[in-house]
This record gives sequence, C-alpha cells and structure tokens, in this order.
Amino acid sequence: MNAINPPIHPHPERRKARINLAEIDADSEILSRKAIREEWVLDLAASLKIAGKLDPIICWQDAERPCAKLVILDGRHRAAAYRAMKRTSRVPAVILTCDRVTAFMVAAGVHHKGSIRPTRAEIADFAWAVVREVGLTRTALEIAAATGKNKRTIERMRSVWARMQREGREPTGSWYRDLKGDEQETGEMPDDPTEEELDEAAAAIAKELRDVLDRRRKDAPLAWCEEVRLRALAKALGDETIRTLADYVFGGDDEWEEARGAARGAMNAEAPF
Repeated sequence: MNAINPPIHPHPERRKARINLAEIDADSEILSRKAIREEWVLDLAASLKIAGKLDPIICWQDAERPCAKLVILDGRHRAAAYRAMKRTSRVPAVILTCDRVTAFMVAAGVHHKGSIRPTRAEIADFAWAVVREVGLTRTALEIAAATGKNKRTIERMRSVWARMQREGREPTGSWYRDLKGDEQETGEMPDDPTEEELDEAAAAIAKELRDVLDRRRKDAPLAWCEEVRLRALAKALGDETIRTLADYVFGGDDEWEEARGAARGAMNAEAPF
C-alpha cells in the first residue's frame, strides 16, 4: 500500500521592517474581528509618548499580489495609536509574506490572544471565517488549535458551511446567525441598523439594566441579594431568551454544553450519598 503524503503547510517568510502607515490597507478587516477600542488606543498612545515605541505591528504581504497593500494581522490598536500621535512613518513592523490561507491560519493564532481578549462570539466568528476561507487545506484539528475552538465545533462549522454552499446561501459572517439559519444579509434592507447603531442601542439598554440591578439601591427590596437579581433576570427574560443569549454569548457551539456537562459531573462526584 502506498503511503499518503501529508499536505505541505508553508511557513510564511518573515522580515523586520520600518513602514509607512500609508502602506497598510486601513480599511481591510478580513484578518481580524476585534473592534477598535478607543480607550485602549489612548492607553497605547500614552505609552508611545513615554517610551517612544510600541511592539511591532505584524502585517501580511500577499505572496501572490506583491504590489498589494499590507494587511494587519496583529496590531490595529498600535497602528491607531501611531496615527493619533501623528507618527505615520518608520513604524516598526514584522512583515509575513505568504498565501492567503496561511495568513488566515496565522491570524487565527494571534486573534484569541493578546492584551485585549475578544469575546467568545468574536472568537467563534473568526473561526467561522477561517473555516470558510481555508476549506479542506487544513485539518479540523489544525484549525481548532489555531482558533482556540474545539475540534467538534470546527467540524460542525464545516458541516454548516457545506450545507450553505449546497443551498446557495451567503454567510452573514456571524457564526451564531448562520447556525440559526438566518439568511438575511447585513445591510440587505435599507432600514437595517448598522453595527454602530446596534452597539449604541445595546449600551443604552445595558445602562438601564445596571441601574435597575444596582446593589446600592435603597428603594428596591433585597436589591443587594444576588439570588434576587438572578431570579429577576430569569423572570424578565424567560427560558427561551436565556438559551438564545447563551448561544449568542458563547458562539452557538458545543463548548458551552461541554462545560456544563463537566460542571454537572464535578457536582455529582462531590454530592453526598
């Protein structure tokens, strides 16, 4: 029997450089799902003013399009801090030259790490993007290791993507929405809210909720009691909304159920006879 040669996964060519920020495609977010956080940019700008430099920005140079602009793999907040300080030239960088698939795998490896931890939903969305991008050129185990998701979730993503392709459905970019079969694309209807509008509305409601659940309130009976607060949320939201919320926050995958199962097992093991 002839042995099957394993696929060759090229390592990117790596070089240090001083770049002009104009060389970067500032509008490209294909290799990141983390939103820019202004407070972190301000902190980095302050550090830059004191120290004079920040860690190098990691950029991707498409090996198949050497004249294309660089795309940030890691360091969008650093780039924003340099711009805020009006320092746009001779910025320290590390440039990785490779194909698009390899770039996605490298980005996946840095996406769920770093000073700013993305939410589980952001991690799931980026893993979903990686699955769609790399196809079968990488194993589920490799994608799982790079993205921080488990192998079963990656296999489930592959199954959903294969079904969507057969049905001719376009992905929304959100793993949660695509898993639930939401076929409406963001921006398809003129009245669809933007991400900024959704965030602003959610922040306003969250503020009201925090005010209502504030333990320091004197006008609410037992407002300080955690059990009362949890019961209030459960009654207000209802079981179905709570399940949907868990899916949304935890990416709509199997990891939440696995964690709950492990917790149940530990509780049962400690339960008295």
